[in-house]
Amino acid sequence: MKVKYTLVSLILLVAIVVVYITVLTHARSINTTIRGVNFQLGTKHIDNVQPEVVSIKGSLSRSLNGLRTFKGSITFEHDTIPIPKENRDTTIHFDKNGYGSIVYGYIENSGTKDAQTKNFFQRCFICEL
Repeated sequence: MKVKYTLVSLILLVAIVVVYITVLTHARSINTTIRGVNFQLGTKHIDNVQPEVVSIKGSLSRSLNGLRTFKGSITFEHDTIPIPKENRDTTIHFDKNGYGSIVYGYIENSGTKDAQTKNFFQRCFICEL
């Protein structure tokens, strides 16, 4: 009888752990638009504050150690970055404090002898999601 209760308890414990890990690491879909302001640091650009609209589309997942990863696209309404629109998907790895860098990587002149790998660091992003 003791073996039966121990076996049932062990199976229940394993099931709880599996459900917890599944819920913890399951990717959450994000599709939102945020209104804010766009500004540049420094005293030279102190009067250059503009309204900005940020669209976030993708998924946010969490690893077993609790660190979050976003995969998708982040677009700014007044953005003038030199990245082709088809290469704007990014992956952001957040640290334990919720900070992550947006880095776009793409190949310019793909398929030619002048092909160059390009990386573009855009902004620091704070995840409050």
